[in-house]
Amino acid sequence: MWILIGVFSLSALFFAVAFLKKDPYKQLDRQLEQQSIQMMQEVYLLKKKIEQLEARIDGPVVSRDELLTWQEKGHSPESISHKTGVPVKDIERILAG
Repeated sequence: MWILIGVFSLSALFFAVAFLKKDPYKQLDRQLEQQSIQMMQEVYLLKKKIEQLEARIDGPVVSRDELLTWQEKGHSPESISHKTGVPVKDIERILAG
C-alpha cells in the first residue's frame, strides 16, 4: 500500500516538474516565427520595388534623336515632357548627354 502511494506521489511530482520545465523548442519556435515574419516583410518590399522599376521601364520611351528634333523646333524640356510623358529631369539628362 505504501509503495503504491509512493509511486503515485512520485508520478505526481514528475508530472508537476514536466509542466514547470521550460520547453526548449518554444524559444526556437518564436525565433523562427520572427524570422518568417521578417522575411515576408522583406519579400513584400522587394515586390513593391520591382513593381516600381517595372513601371519605370514600361514608361514612355523616347530616343535622343526625337528629343533633339523637338528641341530644334523650339520646344522646352517642360513642353517635351508634357507631350511625351517623360520626366523633365530625364529629358534634360538625355539632351545634356
